[in-house]
Amino acid sequence: MHYRKLAAVSSWLLLLAMSGAATLHAQARKWLLPDTIIDFGTSPPTASGLPLLEPYRVANGAFDGSGKLLFYVRQEGSRKLQVFDSDGNKIDELVNAAAALQIVVVPVPLSCDRKYYIVYFARQVGAIGPHAPFMLTYSVFDTQTQSIDPQSRNVQVPPGRLGGSFWSGFGTAVATPLRSGTTRFLYALNNDVVDKFVIGPGSISLEGNVLEFDSNRGLAPVQAALASDGHRLAVATRKGILIVALDSQGDFSGSTELDVAIPAGLAFSRDGGMLVFSNPERGLGYVRFVDPEPLTPTFLPGSEAYGISQLQLAVDDKIYAVTGNSDSDLFDLGAVNVSGSTPSFEPATVVDVLAGTVFGAGTDVWTLPAQIDGEPLCSTPALVQSTYGARGNFEVVVPAACGGLAHFWRDNDDPSLPWHGPFPFAAAGGAVDAVSMIQSNYGNLEVVARIGDRLAHFWRGGVQWYGTGDFAAGVSGTPSLVQGKLGAFGNFEVVTPLATGGLAHYERDNDSPSKPWREVGEFGFELGVVDDVSLVQSTVGSLRRNLEAVVRVGDRLVDYWREEDGAWRQGGFFASGISGTPSFIQGNFANPGGPGNFELVAPLATGGMAHYWRGEDRVWRGPNRFGSGIVRSVSLIQSNFGQNFEVVARRNCSLVPYWRSDAAANPPWTWYGSPTIIP
Repeated sequence: MHYRKLAAVSSWLLLLAMSGAATLHAQARKWLLPDTIIDFGTSPPTASGLPLLEPYRVANGAFDGSGKLLFYVRQEGSRKLQVFDSDGNKIDELVNAAAALQIVVVPVPLSCDRKYYIVYFARQVGAIGPHAPFMLTYSVFDTQTQSIDPQSRNVQVPPGRLGGSFWSGFGTAVATPLRSGTTRFLYALNNDVVDKFVIGPGSISLEGNVLEFDSNRGLAPVQAALASDGHRLAVATRKGILIVALDSQGDFSGSTELDVAIPAGLAFSRDGGMLVFSNPERGLGYVRFVDPEPLTPTFLPGSEAYGISQLQLAVDDKIYAVTGNSDSDLFDLGAVNVSGSTPSFEPATVVDVLAGTVFGAGTDVWTLPAQIDGEPLCSTPALVQSTYGARGNFEVVVPAACGGLAHFWRDNDDPSLPWHGPFPFAAAGGAVDAVSMIQSNYGNLEVVARIGDRLAHFWRGGVQWYGTGDFAAGVSGTPSLVQGKLGAFGNFEVVTPLATGGLAHYERDNDSPSKPWREVGEFGFELGVVDDVSLVQSTVGSLRRNLEAVVRVGDRLVDYWREEDGAWRQGGFFASGISGTPSFIQGNFANPGGPGNFELVAPLATGGMAHYWRGEDRVWRGPNRFGSGIVRSVSLIQSNFGQNFEVVARRNCSLVPYWRSDAAANPPWTWYGSPTIIP
C-alpha cells in the first residue's frame, strides 16, 4: 500500500472524532434502528422502542448522561435531513444534505451538553452527478431551546481538490473525551486521503492531513475504527485493513497492512490490544497487536452469519455483531468475548431486535450509525476524608463535564450519609484531564490538576476555591500530590508522568513566603511513556520519611521510592492486567512494632478491582479481587469509620463508593459496594 503525507482536503463520507489525550473514548453505545434503540451500555444489551416507525437510510442522535434520548436526525430522501425531538416530533429540516451514509452528532465542547454539532454532507454549489464533490457541513442544535441555528456552516474545500463520490465510504463515528482543554479531532476518510479537523467550541476547522491512499489500486476506505487511546486507527479498504499509527498530536506515524479482503465492520477491544472485524465470506475475525509482526488474522467458527455487520464494543467488554438475513426483519446479536487472550464467539443468544429494514455490506440501506455521548464525569476521582464536620466528611473532586472541576461531599454527621454536589469551580481553565487532592495542614483542600500538558494548583479555604495558575508543563497522565515532611511546614510534593516518557518530581517550598514551585528532578526514563502515578509520604526509610510511588505503565504496576539522598529507586514490576488509574496509601494495619502496611487498589482489565498490600519487606501480596463492571480509575483512603478502607471508583461514567470493614483485616477480606451512585 502506498501513501504519503500531504496538505490538501477531500470530500468526506466516513468521520471519526477523537481527542489528542490517551483516554478512554466516550462513544455512546447505542444503535438507532427504525423502531428500536439497542443499548450496549447495559450487560447484556437491551432494546427499547424508538418513536419513529418509518424506514430511513441512516440516523443518529444524542443521549444525556442517564441514557435519555435528547433528539435524533435521520436521512430523508437524497437532499435533506430531518431533526426530531425525543417524542418523534419533527423540529426542522436541513436542506442540501447529500444522500450520506454517515451523520455525526457530537457535543459542542464546553457547552455542558446543551449544544451539539450535527455534521453532515452537502454538494458543492453548482455540482451535479453521482461523483460531484461534497463539503463538510454542520449545524448547531440547542437542546434547551429545541432549535437549530439557521446558519449552516461549511468547511471550505481548497481550490483544485475535487473530492470523490459519496458512495466511496461507509462507516461509523467514534469519539474520546476532549483533548487539551477544548477540542476534539475529527478524521474524514475519502477515496484516497484521511484528513484531520478540529472540533472546537465555536467551529470545526481543517487542521491537516494524516495520509493518502493509492487510489489507483482500488484501496478506497470503506470503514474505520479508532482505538480508545487515540494512537491507532484501523481503516478497512476494498483490499484489506490498514492499521495506522497516530502520534500524540493525532498525526500519521506509520502503518501496517492486514490482508483481509472486503472487511465490513471494525472494532477495537477496550485496551486497544485487539482488533475485531467482520468479513462477508468468513464471518468475524481478529488480530492481537501483542503478537509479533506480521499480524495474522484468525477467524471464529460459527460466526459466518454476522460477516456483513458493523461492530460495537459494549460495557461488558464484548464486541457485538448483528445478523443481516435479507429474508427476515428479525436480527440476532452475537458477541465476540475479547476479555481473554483468545477471543471466543457467542452466537445469537443475547437479544432479538425487530427492525424495519435490512442492512449490510453491498446494500444501499444502512441503519447502524454509532453515537457520540456528551461529556459525563468520566475522569479520575480524588477522595479524602477532611476535618470538616464533627466526624470528618468525605470529599471528592473530579474533572467536570463542561470544563473545570466538580466537588462533591458526603455528610458523615448525618446517619443517612448523603452526598451533596456537584459544586463546580475552575471552569475558566478549560477541560481538566486528571486530578489529585489532599487536605493540607493549612486546613485547606489542595488540588493539583492536569489541564492538557500543564499542571495547575487549586485550593479551598472555607467555602471558596482559589487557583494560582500553572506551575509545570510537558506533562501527561495522572499526577499525584502529597504533603511531605521536608521543611517546617511540610512541602507539597508532586510526581507526574512526562509526555516524553518517564516521570518528574516537583516541590512547593511552604516555608517561603512566596511558596514557589520548582522541579526537583526526573527519573524513570527506562519505563517509556507512563500512564499514572500514585504517591505517598511514608514512615519507612532511615529517617522514616521516604516518598513511595506506584506507577502504571500499560497494564503493569511498578513501585519506586526516594530516600534521603534524593535518588529514586525502582522496586520492580509486581502486577499485570491493570486497566486504569490505581490508588496507593500507607494504612494503619501493620505487624507489631512495624510501620503501617502499604495498600493499593487498581482496576482490572477483566472487570472489577484488585487490592494488593505489602509490609516493610517490600513483598507485594494479592490480588484480592472485588467489585464488578468496567472500572476506569479508583481513589482509596483509610477512614475513621473504624479503620475501614474506602474507595470511590469510576465505573463506566458513574462514581461508585466501596468499602472494606476494619473487621475484615483478616481473610476473607470482604469488600462491599454501595448502592448509591455519587450524584
